[in-house]
Parts: sequence; structure tokens; C-alpha cells
Amino acid sequence: MTQRAHERAGASLARTVDHVWVLTLPGSSQRVSHMRELLEQDLRLPSSMITFFEGASCASWGSWPPWLQALQSTAARPNWWLSPNICDDDDAGRGGDLPPQCLQTRYRRCVERSTIDGSRLPAVCNELCYTLSVVGALRDFLRRQSHIERALLLEDDVCATSSLLSASSLRGLDWLHANRAEWDLVKLGDCYRGFKAFFGARRRMPEAEVLATGRCATKGSQVDMLLQSRAVMPNNSLLPRLPWAYCTHALAVSRRMATHLIAQAFPASDVFDNLLVTHVAPQARRQQLKLWAFNQSLFAQVAKVTPARILPSALLSYERTVGEVGGAGESARTGMRARHRRRGSSYHPPRPLG
Repeated sequence: MTQRAHERAGASLARTVDHVWVLTLPGSSQRVSHMRELLEQDLRLPSSMITFFEGASCASWGSWPPWLQALQSTAARPNWWLSPNICDDDDAGRGGDLPPQCLQTRYRRCVERSTIDGSRLPAVCNELCYTLSVVGALRDFLRRQSHIERALLLEDDVCATSSLLSASSLRGLDWLHANRAEWDLVKLGDCYRGFKAFFGARRRMPEAEVLATGRCATKGSQVDMLLQSRAVMPNNSLLPRLPWAYCTHALAVSRRMATHLIAQAFPASDVFDNLLVTHVAPQARRQQLKLWAFNQSLFAQVAKVTPARILPSALLSYERTVGEVGGAGESARTGMRARHRRRGSSYHPPRPLG
């Protein structure tokens, strides 16, 4: 029963987007195998529709892969992959028409220590490497043949959620397929919905946030029992906006949106998650960009929704690694937690549509 549900979901995805880019890093063979199983075996997407894109690893900080070196201007400067100045005010220019003009202050140490071996960089610099990786995948998308009009970007540690298998989500995907002119970006997964700061894997999520973040749909799980009993799955819906939420592990974009995102994200000034919600989303109306989000995530990051005791080590997330294993106990989100008080979740699930 669950296998057929995965196949139906895969068929809807294949109609909604033209190609899938999986963001991974060199040496991540176990994650690649995990994603091949999810996409090719479970969702039955053809391998010709999937590209595994090796992004920018902070272990090679400054010795970048060719695709990133190609973005270097002829008038090279130190740290050319980063915004040239450090912000005096992190909020200055956010949401304006221009790309961010300065590097967020929490990344100051990435500039100060960028001349040393990449493996000794502060953990927070991984966020900038992720932004560079997204830019690389988007650029690869734009270099493909023009008939590839819509791309899905997935991180290499995601799972399909129970919501992806629900009838309401499939209707949403079918609407996106039939109305391509009505969207430029769709978030198919997020986390920390309604929170202004990160709290790591140890924080217990309220039930409303669990619903928004999603649970992995595997055999023997709650979704399997619901499908077998033909019980009604929770109703999902498309929101015509981006709610305040982090994580960009599942993102569908048009060519026009990819061009815009590259211009805003390179040189890197911030982690892509935060750039999207604090800068790109406020630009949308002026730029006539149409942004959407599924209210319940169709994909979740395995490490965020799986107990540590059964989590495969290959799928250990960056946040969990830093928060629970990091040598100096230095969290990648320390700067953000210092700037924001916990305001509590502002997210409330919408009423069912019927």
C-alpha cells in the first residue's frame, strides 16, 4: 500500500518539475545511495531526471571546485566568494531591490580565519558553503537545455513525509503542474515554523510544528497504518506566500527565479535559509515573483525528525553534529540565538478545506 502511494507521489512530482538536483558533497556515497533509494526505488523517478550535484565543501575552503572558480571575476580580491564588507547593521538593505551589500556579522571569523586550513574554520562557515552550493546547483540548472523549465532542489538527507503521500498534497502538485505560470518558487519542506531563532535537535517541537515539519513515511509508520485502514490523512494546502520558517531542503524554482536567486545569493552574505525569508520574500511583490509553500512539508530532513538512537550516522545533520558532538560546543546558530529571544511559535494549522 505504501509503495503504491510513493509511486503516485513520484508521478505527481515528475509532472510538476522537469529535473531534480540533489545537493551533496564529495565523499558522500552513503547519502547518495540513500537518495537513489528514495527517488529511484520509492518514488520511481527515472535516473535521467536526477542530477547529484557536488557542492562547495568547507573542507576545501578557498580551493573551490571548477564550477565555483568560474564565478570569480577577473579583478580577483581576497575571499571573492563572500560579500566584500562586514555589516555594521545586519538588517540594513534587507528586502530592498539590491542584493545584500555586506556579510552578516556572525561570519566575521570566516574572513579572519579564511587563510588557514579549511578543516579548522569555525563551524558557522558551513552555512556560507551551503549558500554557495545552492548557487552552484541553480547555475547548473540554467545551463541546461531550455525545455527544463522547473527544477527541484533537494538536500541529500531528506525523506518523503506522510504529507507527500496524501491526496490533498497530490492535488496541490497537480495544480502546480497545470498552472506553471502562477509560481516561481515553491517550498516543499521547511522547519522551525514561526520561530525567530534555532533551538537544535534537543528542543521538543509542539504538535503544530511537527505537522508542518513532517515525519518520514516508512513501512510500519503511522502513515502506513493510516493508508491500510483508509483513514483520512491530514489535509494539506498551498500557501500563496512564504511563512517565517527555516530550512530549504526541498525547493522548486523556475528559471526566472533561479536567475534572481543567484544574483541575491552570490557573493555569499548569509545562510541561504535566512536570505530567502528575510530578503527574497520581501522582494517578491515588487519583483513580481510568485512564491508559494506547502503548509505541511512534503520532504523532511531525516536527522530533524528521527530519534538519535536509530539515526544512521551518514544522515547526521550539521545542526545535530555541532550541537551534540561539536568539540568546543560552539553552535552554528549561536549568533542568531544571541540576537533573538524565543518568541514561541506563531504557527497555527489552517482549518481543513473540507
